[in-house]
Amino acid sequence: MGEVEKLTIKDAESAQNAVLDLILQYPDFPKTFKASNKNVKWNSINTDTSIGIYPLSGARYIKKYVSGSYTAQMPFQIVYRSSPTNNKSSIDAQMVLENLSKWLEDTGIEFADPHMTLQEIARTSVVLPIMQDEKQMGYGVNMQLIYFYKK
Repeated sequence: MGEVEKLTIKDAESAQNAVLDLILQYPDFPKTFKASNKNVKWNSINTDTSIGIYPLSGARYIKKYVSGSYTAQMPFQIVYRSSPTNNKSSIDAQMVLENLSKWLEDTGIEFADPHMTLQEIARTSVVLPIMQDEKQMGYGVNMQLIYFYKK
């Protein structure tokens, strides 16, 4: 088996933008959370209720074709941060991420780049608590995007 070729930044950027845009379109956020570019961010998260999307290591080309086309995978993590005050609100916060990740698996990504098509988006972990302080809790889920780029 040959050496894994890491996905270039340029080739990953369109995929990153598509994931961010898709999450912003999610229709079932709680009524108290209106998704926008101010509270849904790539590579960062706000200190109040917000979502952070983080690329994970392992972005790579799965297959490259002589034509210049390729199939690639890009793993990422989604973090939902909120301030639950009791067991119910903590479970509700976890369910926001659970339902969002299921929706992402069932919804097709519309890439801005017309050469890109979605092959699969899937969870690679369950929703788990990943951060906590005195007032806030953050839940995370790992996902993987696989797409085809036609040259």
